Amino acid sequence: MRHDLLEEHKALFDDTIDRNNSYLVSYSRDGIFTVLGGNPPENFYLSFEDYKKKVCAKYGVSESDFMVPVEE
Repeated sequence: MRHDLLEEHKALFDDTIDRNNSYLVSYSRDGIFTVLGGNPPENFYLSFEDYKKKVCAKYGVSESDFMVPVEE
């Protein structure tokens, strides 16, 4: 996304979104996530494998290997 469009979206986010329950993130070609605004959930920074281990330990292992419980 062009820098000017990103700034436009950030301004929209700042003005109209409930920042306590939402977050705006960019993802670079280098594989880096950057939180531009709001509050990402606690599990946001976990890799999928770490998240899967955490929720499976808490809720039990799913019958299907590809399904993982989702915490809200």
